[in-house]
Amino acid sequence: MNCVKVTAAALLLTLTCLSGTPGDGKLLRGYVSENQELTESKELSNQPMTGSVRADSLPASYEGTWRCLTIVTDSAVTAVPVGQKMVSDVQFLRKPDGRIIANWSQPGWTETQCSILTWSKTQGQVDRTNYYYGEKMQGAWAARSRDKFTQVGGDRILAESYVDQYIDGHYLGRYRTRSVLTRTSSPVDVAQAGSF
Repeated sequence: MNCVKVTAAALLLTLTCLSGTPGDGKLLRGYVSENQELTESKELSNQPMTGSVRADSLPASYEGTWRCLTIVTDSAVTAVPVGQKMVSDVQFLRKPDGRIIANWSQPGWTETQCSILTWSKTQGQVDRTNYYYGEKMQGAWAARSRDKFTQVGGDRILAESYVDQYIDGHYLGRYRTRSVLTRTSSPVDVAQAGSF
């Protein structure tokens, strides 16, 4: 009879876990024996879990200077045709608080807002807003972009991005890019690079 009660309790626990929403999940630790209550599991589940990945920082392995080759893969912006290639430099820097941030070397462009999300030791995302103050273009240009990075080796990062382009506050459209970042030892002129 005890076996039937234990099986029924296990089935009920499984159904309860499966019926919850994805945000309701809890990590159970510890064990329950016939003479032990679930208190050990409750005590352990209240302790914060620690890890080496910060949500507000790019992965530590990105630190360094990278050459970025980008190609436009899809575009609804007339001024940015599909197949256009661009080369830029990116420097991933360690801040005094330990965060890894990015500086893009794109003359004329200034970054004013940014947020960083990181999912693992190899994957991160940057949302940023840039403004162009160069003399070559008419009007005030702005770009909002989302860059998703995946490190596939010690010296190689793949990125997929989309950019929403604006001029004088009017939305022009979106274009998408793919990039390959290759680690380099040559310094970047960070005086011209935007920072966040």
